[in-house]
Amino acid sequence: MSPDQQARRLRPIARPAFQPSFRIERGDRLFTVGSCFARNIERQLSIEGYDVAADGFALPGPAPGGIGAASDVLNKFNCHTILQEFRWAFGEAQAPAADGFHELAPGRWSDPQLVPTLRPAPLEEVAARRAALEAYFALAAGARVVVLTLGLAEAWFDRQAGLFLNGMVHKTMLEREPDRFELHLLDYNEIVASLEEIRALLRRRGRPDLKMLVTVSPVALGTSFAGADAMVGNAYSKAVQRAAVEAFVRAHDDVDYFPSYESVTLSDRTRAWREDQAHVSDELVRLNVLAMMSAYCPEASAGKAEAAVVAFGLLQDARAARAGGRLEESAAGFARALELAPGEGLIALEHGEVLLELGKAPEAVQAFQDALRQGAAAYGAEERLARALRRAGRHAEAHDAALRALAREPTAPGVLRFCSVTAEKLGRLEDARAFAVQALEGARQMRHSKLEVFEQRCRDLAGAGASKPSEGAA
Repeated sequence: MSPDQQARRLRPIARPAFQPSFRIERGDRLFTVGSCFARNIERQLSIEGYDVAADGFALPGPAPGGIGAASDVLNKFNCHTILQEFRWAFGEAQAPAADGFHELAPGRWSDPQLVPTLRPAPLEEVAARRAALEAYFALAAGARVVVLTLGLAEAWFDRQAGLFLNGMVHKTMLEREPDRFELHLLDYNEIVASLEEIRALLRRRGRPDLKMLVTVSPVALGTSFAGADAMVGNAYSKAVQRAAVEAFVRAHDDVDYFPSYESVTLSDRTRAWREDQAHVSDELVRLNVLAMMSAYCPEASAGKAEAAVVAFGLLQDARAARAGGRLEESAAGFARALELAPGEGLIALEHGEVLLELGKAPEAVQAFQDALRQGAAAYGAEERLARALRRAGRHAEAHDAALRALAREPTAPGVLRFCSVTAEKLGRLEDARAFAVQALEGARQMRHSKLEVFEQRCRDLAGAGASKPSEGAA
C-alpha cells in the first residue's frame, strides 16, 4: 500500500477493513447491550429500519430524573454487570430484591445495577424498573444477533450482596458502609472469562443460529478511581478490553469484532468527538454503523455508506462558513450535501438550524420535518421543529411538536420551558405554569447553568401579568 493510499484510509475518517463471517437479514432481531456507545449503535440501526429489541423498551411508572431517553437505563458499563443481567433474565441466578437496593434517604432508593445518574425513587418504582430490565434482557433469547459493547475495566463490587455494580458507589453508601464496597480493576483473564460465560449462556438459552458482534466503546473514561490520571486509566481500560475481545473473537466462529473503536480513535479528532472530547460525534457513529451495515447487509445498504462519507465531508466547509457568519454560503453547502445523501437526517438537522438563523422559518420547518422522516427524532428533531414552527407563527403546531419532544425526554428543563411558552401563547395559562414549575424543578435537580432563567419564568407566570402572552424566547 502506497503512503497516499494509507493516508486516505486514515484521514480524515479512519476506515479499517474487516471481514464479516455472517450476514444480517432485514427481518433478524438484533439485541444490543453494553455502554452508552451501544445506545448510539442501536439508534442508527433503528433509523435504518432494523428490528432492534431496544425499540420496544419502556420504563414503568413516572419518568425518572437523571437520564435523557428511557433507553439510557439500559447502559451496562462493565462485562460483569452484563453477565449478571443475563443470569437473572434467564433464571440462572436470583435477581436482587430490596436487599440489593440502596436506601440513600428515607423512602428514596437506588438500584446500583442501573445507571448511577438515576435519581433515587420510592422502593416500588425501583423494583418495577428492575423487573423491566429483566424482561428486556430476556429478549436476547429470541435474537439472531447480539451486539455487545464493552465500556469500562473499573468495576465496583458489593461484598455484602456478592455483586458487581454498574457504576460508582453513591457517596452516601460509601460513607455509611465504607467496608462494604471495593474497587476491582478488571484484568485480561477476568474479562475473557466473563465474555466466555456470556456466550455460553446465550448459546444455552438463545437461538441455535445466534451470532455475536462485539465492539469496544471508544467513549473515554471521565474519572478513574484506581489511583491513576483518567487518561492513563482510560488507556489501560481500552487496551485490556480490546486484547480480551481479540482472544474471545479468535476462539469462536460465531463471534465477530467490529472495529468502531479503531475508526473513532484513529480519525481526525475534530470529526470524531463532541466538544467534551469524551463522547463520539453523531457523525462518526452514523458512518460506522453504515459501514457495518454495508458489510453485513450489503443489499440493503448498497452505496449508502460511501455517499454518506462524501456528504459528511462536505459539511466541514459548510460548518466553517456558518461559524464565520456566512450563512447563505453555509446553507448552500448543506443543501449540496443533502443532494449527495438525501436520506441523512443529521445533515437535514444542521441545514434546518442554518435556515432558522437566516430567518427562513418555513424552509427550516421543512428541513426538520425531513429530518424526522429520516429517523432523527432521537437527535432532538421534534424540539427543533417546534422552535421553527413557533418562529413561523404556527403556535398550536409548535406546542404539539414540543409535547412530542417531551414524550422522549420527560424531565428535560429546556423542553418543559418551551412547552410553557407555547402553552401561554395559546392562552393555556394553568398548563404554562405547570410546565414552568416542572422545568424549574428539573433545572434545580441537575444544577442547570441557567437556573435563573427558569426561576424568572416561574415569577413571570406567578402574578396577574401572566394573563398577557409573553414574547420571551423559549
